Amino acid sequence: MTRHARTAAVGLLLAALALAGCSGEPQRAQVGPHFVTAPLVYLSTVLWPPPLSLVGLTPGSRIQLEARVDAPGGRWESDATYTVPSTGIIDLNAVRPQLAPFGTPDSAGLIWSLQGPDLAPDAAARLWTESTVGVHIAAVDDGRVVASTVLELAGLGTVMTPLVVLADELGGTPANPSTAEDDSPAGLFYDPRGPFHPQAPAVIVFDDDSTGASEPYVGPLLALFGIGVFVVPVERAADQVHVSSTITTGKIGAIIGWLQGRFDVDQKHIFVYGSSQSEPLALWTAAHFRSHIYGAFGAGGATALLCRSPEGASTIFDASGPVPCERNSQTVFDSSVAPLSGIAGPVVLACTRSDEVLPSACDWQDAAMRLRGRHPDDVDIRVDGAAHAITVPPGLPLELPPAPAAQATERARVAFWEAVGRTLVRTARS
Repeated sequence: MTRHARTAAVGLLLAALALAGCSGEPQRAQVGPHFVTAPLVYLSTVLWPPPLSLVGLTPGSRIQLEARVDAPGGRWESDATYTVPSTGIIDLNAVRPQLAPFGTPDSAGLIWSLQGPDLAPDAAARLWTESTVGVHIAAVDDGRVVASTVLELAGLGTVMTPLVVLADELGGTPANPSTAEDDSPAGLFYDPRGPFHPQAPAVIVFDDDSTGASEPYVGPLLALFGIGVFVVPVERAADQVHVSSTITTGKIGAIIGWLQGRFDVDQKHIFVYGSSQSEPLALWTAAHFRSHIYGAFGAGGATALLCRSPEGASTIFDASGPVPCERNSQTVFDSSVAPLSGIAGPVVLACTRSDEVLPSACDWQDAAMRLRGRHPDDVDIRVDGAAHAITVPPGLPLELPPAPAAQATERARVAFWEAVGRTLVRTARS
């Protein structure tokens, strides 16, 4: 990523996070080696590379930066070694490390490269979304700590709580009336947070319950871009390619109707979002309900509606029964790809050519974008060397492969979320 692109990504995130508040005090003048961070900046565990420098150093010396997080379940640690430039300043967004899990400048590198205990999904979500994590960073010169700082990173779940929406609250739509009483949860809704009131766009998220990509991580981040977020629960199969649960077109239509009936939602600008095994559900919904869905986001999955398994039935049912689905996830057939040409707004898709879960992910994306045709606001992201989990928000030390693929995956995460945020903010301002 170029420095210009990195600056744009930082600006986008900080503009969104400013909606949640800010922290810090003006820094006093210091002498000797010390860290310099931007004052009055709200930092969260979802972290684009922030401004961070170490100043007052001896040019030519070797400095090891050591980061640690003392958390329930164990300690997380990372380190990187730098040679001090002639300026005596290590700007972590400009100076290349000599020894590190990341090979190019990245001020968030010490954080996303943290290594710690294996946590169950619920425990990981509590740590990285529901608590404030203190990252202790020490600068060591020849075995002696010469400077230190603590970055307090707030989990996005600490600043907002979603509303549980029951099935009988959804009601129905003229095309899909619903009169049955059902007090089971239909999904979660995050209120729009931002300057786009009285109405803001909304996103229907078909959940991906993998660590780092699930609702506790994705829901609050999307909401902080200033839009409403409705998260539909989805159960995935063990292969992370197929869905093991089902949903009806009536429920999807009722969710759309529920959003359109809210005073704070711009009913003309409703998006869908899906990653990995949930991408096919999102893109099928965009195509099937194209008169109600403005745009779509997807990554890491097929662009055709897959069956629940190679031998299984469909994941979507309408009044007539199961909707036709594709059994083969590895061979791409244009005839089975969700027809996105009728989607009026932007489509943002991302894939990695080295996807270890769905090797054909970019082939599916090629087919979808080819059949859609050229649209000026579309974003087609394809990356080399990254692992499958490219929709985990940036900065989180979760689901990353060993170096050097780790930094390629982190870059893909930044690129994807920058595209999502830019698309939503641009739509809200239009």
